[in-house]
Amino acid sequence: MKKFLIALIILILAGGGYHRYINSPEYSLNLIRESIESHDWAELSKRVDISAISGDAFGSIVTTALTDNSMFDSHRFKFVGIDTSNQQDNLASVQIKLHDNQTDSEKVLELEMQKLDDGTWKIVKIPNLKQFLKGD
Repeated sequence: MKKFLIALIILILAGGGYHRYINSPEYSLNLIRESIESHDWAELSKRVDISAISGDAFGSIVTTALTDNSMFDSHRFKFVGIDTSNQQDNLASVQIKLHDNQTDSEKVLELEMQKLDDGTWKIVKIPNLKQFLKGD
């Protein structure tokens, strides 16, 4: 009976940890990465508010493209990991760390995320995109 109770407690804790993970911004970032790798536009559109981000980013991207084409080399940046993640109610601020292969340095990209009805998260804004693209 004692072994059964211990096994039951372990299963409950593992299930709780899994539930917490699949409802975290980190899990949703992994879903975004997978959708990009598999070219799944429908899944990416569920996880990234393309219209909101593109509206904010258009000027920054055009300016950067005119001055520094190397920013858009698909091999320039490598995902290192999640630097910080702060969650408050249905909003989260996540900082991801990227390695810049051109300058051999690490950069941080800030993401603002909003919780969806299914418990996953969607990127709604990239506050430091302009600075990131400029190399600041």
